[in-house]
Amino acid sequence: MLAARQAIEGALPRERLFDFSPLYLFFHILVQKSLKQPGVFLKPAQVVWASLSASLLFLILKKLVRLPVALIRRAALILNPTLLVITQAYEPEALALFLLLWFLYLALRDDWPSHLQSGSLAGLAFLTRPNVLPVLPFVPVYFLVKPSRSQRKRLVSVLCFSLPVLLSLFLLLIRSERVAGRATLLRMNPGTVFYEGNDPLSWGTSSVYPYLVYDLARQYRQTPDVQHELYRQLARLSTGKDLTVSEVKSYRMGKAVRFIRVAKGLPDYRPAQIHLAAPKGLAGEEEAAASFYLDGVGARPDPVLLEKPLLQIFKARSEKSPADVRSLLEYGVVLRQFGHTQEALAVLNRADDLGSTQWSDRVRQEIQTAERIIEAHR
Repeated sequence: MLAARQAIEGALPRERLFDFSPLYLFFHILVQKSLKQPGVFLKPAQVVWASLSASLLFLILKKLVRLPVALIRRAALILNPTLLVITQAYEPEALALFLLLWFLYLALRDDWPSHLQSGSLAGLAFLTRPNVLPVLPFVPVYFLVKPSRSQRKRLVSVLCFSLPVLLSLFLLLIRSERVAGRATLLRMNPGTVFYEGNDPLSWGTSSVYPYLVYDLARQYRQTPDVQHELYRQLARLSTGKDLTVSEVKSYRMGKAVRFIRVAKGLPDYRPAQIHLAAPKGLAGEEEAAASFYLDGVGARPDPVLLEKPLLQIFKARSEKSPADVRSLLEYGVVLRQFGHTQEALAVLNRADDLGSTQWSDRVRQEIQTAERIIEAHR
């Protein structure tokens, strides 16, 4: 509701439009412009969509499986905790589920008007959530292979379904060109969502905000879904470039892929107060930043933090004391954690050449780790 209100007032930056479902945001704007108390209508609408979804699922399954199975699956959907949650949140999932099941139900009919309506609803579902995109190509295939209809009727059904879907894709491309400066079907930040499921704080099946994003978000309670904006700003700070929305998605995707590649077989990540390291370093408190970082991070990389400032912190410390084995060791560890393995190995070899009874075992252990990573990527 807050995003729609800001859009009505002209206070929502154009870039932020990429963070929200186009159809769902338009629906909220329309309701808020039409009603003095939009919540009175919007909350029940979420419940109605979820209830109708359960009925549509039953009608679809009744065509495919036995009646008891259809009834059990409908009850399972009604009692699903996730469905209960999305009816209480202003998120597009309830509308997307309703549109998805409605267009599938119509697609199972045999007449072309139903298939035209199905294509229209499929286009609306895609404008609500991009998740339905992988399903759409299979519907025309289903029409073509259905044996009970003539070839002419099959082609008519394919055309009736495909035209409204293609129209929705075309409208989305125009919108993304205006908002992001690049025509793309990807929206609602899939790069950051993939990153949230594949970073040091996640198990791969969860979606966890990094500490830095989580802490900063609490200071912007009047900004809708501010995490998306924070992800962009942090990526721009880390790279030193004015990245576009599409470039930020690629940046976050790359971070996640790099984490997946190097995380396997490395020791467990130990989160602590490492999210404070980058701000401390930017404030000039190099020793405090190094302490926060090294106390909290294990051998896994932490793409959450601002890479460039942290590398500068540890590089400066090693240059101030070029004969200090510990400073060289720590700089080498951080280089490796951020993926600069060749540079890390060179720094660690310098530390090993200096010799130190206290740090020799740790230095050699890190050298072996760096060499294993380099060997694995050859």
